[in-house]
Amino acid sequence: MAVSRDSYQTAFGSRFNEYLRLTDTSYSQAAERSGFTTTVICRWANGKAIPSVYTFARFCHAMKLDARSVMALLGLGGR
Repeated sequence: MAVSRDSYQTAFGSRFNEYLRLTDTSYSQAAERSGFTTTVICRWANGKAIPSVYTFARFCHAMKLDARSVMALLGLGGR
């Protein structure tokens, strides 16, 4: 059974929020460090949008994170 985009966005948002909580990072801190707007970070965290693979890689690079490790933490694969 295929997963709908809405349920994927919701799952990503929930896990992204959990990641921010675990790293004690606020939306504004994530935005400032990554160069994305607070609105974009909030949309990801609230399950209203999901980043493309390229955008997610840019976010991880800007935050000095290993994308595969973050994806694994988010339950999206990786190592």
